[in-house]
Amino acid sequence: MSPAYSQTSPFGLRPHDDKYHRDRGDKGGELTSLARTQTLRDRFFSWRGLSGRSYVCSIFKAGEEAFVADITLGVAIGVIRSGVDIRAGFVTQLGQYDNCAQLCTVGRELGVNEWHVHFSNSNGVFEDLTGSLLS
Repeated sequence: MSPAYSQTSPFGLRPHDDKYHRDRGDKGGELTSLARTQTLRDRFFSWRGLSGRSYVCSIFKAGEEAFVADITLGVAIGVIRSGVDIRAGFVTQLGQYDNCAQLCTVGRELGVNEWHVHFSNSNGVFEDLTGSLLS
């Protein structure tokens, strides 16, 4: 099982001139290309890795941990969202859970109310996101 890391410092909304996403600090934001559609805007979020690369993630609500735990290739970010404040509380590689009990337990303990999943089999994604979100 790969390690999971927690982060506790929140970051708020700040203007940004990147045409692809509305920035929340220097760590990511909502996709501006989806700004006009509530359904899709609420399903995707972009997080920036330590390298500066953006990773588009699908958003799953708390209660969908069973689905998230079944994903075999990807990285999950446990997110605590409160109004406009969004912070990463947990980052983990997926494909290591036999059931959702472990993921649910960690999520509840940290107050996670969303799971942002980047589907990928590329090496280094976990390290890049962890380096950015925990710095």
